[in-house]
Amino acid sequence: MPAPLPSHIAIKIKAAGLIAFTIIGTSAARGQTAIDRLQSLVETSARRLLIVEQVALAKWDSGAAVEDLPREALISKAKFVSDRESCS
Repeated sequence: MPAPLPSHIAIKIKAAGLIAFTIIGTSAARGQTAIDRLQSLVETSARRLLIVEQVALAKWDSGAAVEDLPREALISKAKFVSDRESCS
């Protein structure tokens, strides 16, 4: 039997943290202002929060790991590479 599903709040905080790291960590290379970075972060976080519960429940139902660090690292790296290439 799988472990209990983490609380919705913990999932949302983790998602927001990953998004913040991805956006803020790569936006300096694009020369964005603090307001631009914040606006982008808020918009991305809002979109993510709309689906995070559905994703967690789908993973729960399928028995997949809710926390998938290797996949998160792969997505973050792909985003970084994409952002870097768009600056060139």
